[in-house]
Amino acid sequence: RHLMSDYLKLLDEKQHQLIYVVRRNQGLMVTRDNPKHINDLSSLTQDGVTFINRQTGSATRTLFDQLLVANAISSDHIKGYSHEEFTHMAVAAMVASGAADIGFGIAPIADKFNLEFIPLVWEHYCLAVPQLLVDDPRVQAIISLLKSPSFHRKVKDFKGYDTTRSGQLVSFDEIFA
Repeated sequence: RHLMSDYLKLLDEKQHQLIYVVRRNQGLMVTRDNPKHINDLSSLTQDGVTFINRQTGSATRTLFDQLLVANAISSDHIKGYSHEEFTHMAVAAMVASGAADIGFGIAPIADKFNLEFIPLVWEHYCLAVPQLLVDDPRVQAIISLLKSPSFHRKVKDFKGYDTTRSGQLVSFDEIFA
């Protein structure tokens, strides 16, 4: 909810139009065979489990922090919570190298590093453009690209991505309800 309110402070449904890009899955990335038997957020508080986080201010970090609150998990009980990386790829690399046992990120990056992925939440990934520019040829070109078979073909091989609605104009109620 906090992330939603942050976006709604910047956007106005009377002035902006949302264009659906993809729906993507975020979750826990752990080493193959999951030797520490990590299966959900509560696993982060187990003895001997080291976490690697995204940087403060990133949307992924904000989403992760919201999940902790929703599950009544204190960050004080997560070893490594304050160790931050700036990309999904860097988090996955830390897990793959054994520097951390678990990280939070997107499915295709876990797959790229041959990590197991424990899905936690699907998120909408949209562009917001001023209403006045929706018919602009540049915006129409973006919409056409998102609807194109070539875009769908390229993204379909990414685990945890759904392009069913890519390129659609969507309402604020659909995304922020």
